[in-house]
Amino acid sequence: MYGNWTPAIDIYKAQNAWLVYVELPGLSSSDIELIVFSDGFAFRGTRIPPEKGLIAEKLEIFTGIFHREIHLPGKVDIAEVTASMKNGILCIKLPELNQTSIRISESSTREFSIAIKDKGE
Repeated sequence: MYGNWTPAIDIYKAQNAWLVYVELPGLSSSDIELIVFSDGFAFRGTRIPPEKGLIAEKLEIFTGIFHREIHLPGKVDIAEVTASMKNGILCIKLPELNQTSIRISESSTREFSIAIKDKGE
């Protein structure tokens, strides 16, 4: 079960933000790269098998490279995005951009990496 895999996610719409929860058991914040762009986010990383050199009897835990890109139905206030990791769940808060105060041009292709903080697993 080594190869590309897709972590499960839940996305909720709060009053002025999207809240995202990603299942990544066995990983820490240093194992994940989070990239935020004007209308969504992406994350990627690799989960390494826990044991090497053993003959597997049964494998159900996915390992290997993962990557996921999500586009949201509105614009993200990139400067206010926060992310944390606790008990194998990546929690991302993506505040909605207040369109009346700041404008992002449609031609903007800038991406930003966001640091993920560990919250005492």
